[in-house]
Amino acid sequence: MAIAVTWIQGVLRVGTGSSGSPRVFVDPQAGWSREEFPQALVDALIKAKAPAGEVYLGTDSPLILPLVEEIPPATPAIATKLLQKRAEKAAVFAEPIFVGATPISGSVGPGLSRYLLQVAPAAWVKAVDAALAIRGYQLAGLFPAALALQSVLQNLATPKDDMILLAAEAENGLLQVVGRSDGAILFYRTLPGAEGRGAAEVLRELRRLALYAEQRLGFKVRVS
Repeated sequence: MAIAVTWIQGVLRVGTGSSGSPRVFVDPQAGWSREEFPQALVDALIKAKAPAGEVYLGTDSPLILPLVEEIPPATPAIATKLLQKRAEKAAVFAEPIFVGATPISGSVGPGLSRYLLQVAPAAWVKAVDAALAIRGYQLAGLFPAALALQSVLQNLATPKDDMILLAAEAENGLLQVVGRSDGAILFYRTLPGAEGRGAAEVLRELRRLALYAEQRLGFKVRVS
């Protein structure tokens, strides 16, 4: 069975059941460290009475997925090598890394695919996998929370070359994604505690992120 788990802004949600009758369990605890999370995840799965199966984890934690980048159309092997070099150059972690890839829909040429690649600490991924295996679970996927807004980007009626800053509520924060209407995700982060901020402060934060993204990407970013 596929089990969907999100860890966003410290809130851990476990989704089980079929699409027609989903069940969601929310763990009331929050603020685990990177090292504490593997056992916290297992405990939440047990409390949710999730049957043994494949676990798909989405998170906005910069301690786990600090670098999310789309690689130009390539074969999976070449795309992974490209990100490996990018991650090593950026010195994301002072430790071995795990490289993951998520296909992005769209035709780009025979034998080629677009990928959203991300890196995570290899030791952490192994610790999660080991903790899950003891209870009959398997870590089948690790994704940035930004992927939840990919379909929204694809439904925007904007030119495919336009850079868009899209904001959406995420637990007690505001998920901000910079991408294109073809579904490409170029940059993202979560603004914590957005519920307690006024509209003017949130707008300032959005403009600040748009400016940062423009400087990093070299393109004008529209706020949506």
